[in-house]
Amino acid sequence: RRHVQAHRWSTSVLPTLIRPYMRFQREHSGAHQAEEQSWFICKCGSQHHSLEVVCVHMECVEDITLDIFKCRPAPVQLVQCGFFPCSLVHPTLAVSLDMLEFIAELFLHIAPNERGWAAMLVKYLKARGYRFVT
Repeated sequence: RRHVQAHRWSTSVLPTLIRPYMRFQREHSGAHQAEEQSWFICKCGSQHHSLEVVCVHMECVEDITLDIFKCRPAPVQLVQCGFFPCSLVHPTLAVSLDMLEFIAELFLHIAPNERGWAAMLVKYLKARGYRFVT
């Protein structure tokens, strides 16, 4: 079962998320705001259903409702809003792309002391436009 799921992530889900992710990165360049869901309107005529998703930001948690269409799956909509889905088809949890980037940097620089943590935090914040005197 795990192999089938990993295969599905790598062959069908992740490839469909590349373009929305690149578009999101180009449009928001590091600082994003959750966008209104009203622009997710499908004109293909397929049936839709609503999906409640808990979205975890760096500083808060919010519940959003997505209108899911055949041509607009939930993972694509979430990436367009700056979140990564925690499930293949009907995710009920999504994590902010900023938080995922922060955690990736953390694990690259993690050390059993405060110096490694401080260096990673300074690098992360500098990449987002924050400047430090010391």
